[in-house]
Amino acid sequence: MQADTAPPDQIGADEEFWRLVWDPSDVRNGKLQASAIPSEQLRGLPDRAVIVDRRNLASRECVVALAARQSSKKPADRVTPLFSLLRHTDVTAIKNEKGDTALVAQPDPTNADPTPPPLPENPAHALIQATAALSKPQAQKLRNQLLACLAAPQPIDHCFPTA
Repeated sequence: MQADTAPPDQIGADEEFWRLVWDPSDVRNGKLQASAIPSEQLRGLPDRAVIVDRRNLASRECVVALAARQSSKKPADRVTPLFSLLRHTDVTAIKNEKGDTALVAQPDPTNADPTPPPLPENPAHALIQATAALSKPQAQKLRNQLLACLAAPQPIDHCFPTA
């Protein structure tokens, strides 16, 4: 249970995130594979980040809409939304070679997108980014550390029970 009540424009120390995984091949024996987080997303480049949703702001409606959008781009058997829980404290505990915080999480709420299939606004959308530019091997090391922090993937009904 989350005790942190940071404003929506800030991520609280005790917050939790959902990492959505769409492709079933990204999960093997209940664990996320390296393909679930491409290391390029952690190279420290301004347009690269690991996308997560803030658990306390996430909604089933948004996830269902995202699944519909993914289905319009990929074969249906490659669109199975699974969720891995990640704690903000685990993200900020990952250090670089100098002992400094290597990753930061920041809010990145998205507006509604009417392009079919439409998406509602998503106040839960957030980004995890490297704090500095990294080589490919450094980014792979961070990715492996981040993967080790993610809980076993769960189906949508586990994360967003229906009433």
